[in-house]
Amino acid sequence: MWKLDRLGRTMTGLVEFAVSLTDRGLGLRSFMVGIDTVGTAGKLVIHILHHFGARDRLLRSMNGRCAIM
Repeated sequence: MWKLDRLGRTMTGLVEFAVSLTDRGLGLRSFMVGIDTVGTAGKLVIHILHHFGARDRLLRSMNGRCAIM
């Protein structure tokens, strides 16, 4: 994959796609960012991306609640 922003609109979408590839026994390799999810280090990257996605969801929900108030 050349650029990761082409895979998903949000970090959560990217993480879900990478996890679905991993579940199928496939890996994700980005040439621009230098991410390779095949090995042990790649699994760590997936977990880190997952936590960034969770943080992204939390911030969006907090911003939504602040806008409603």
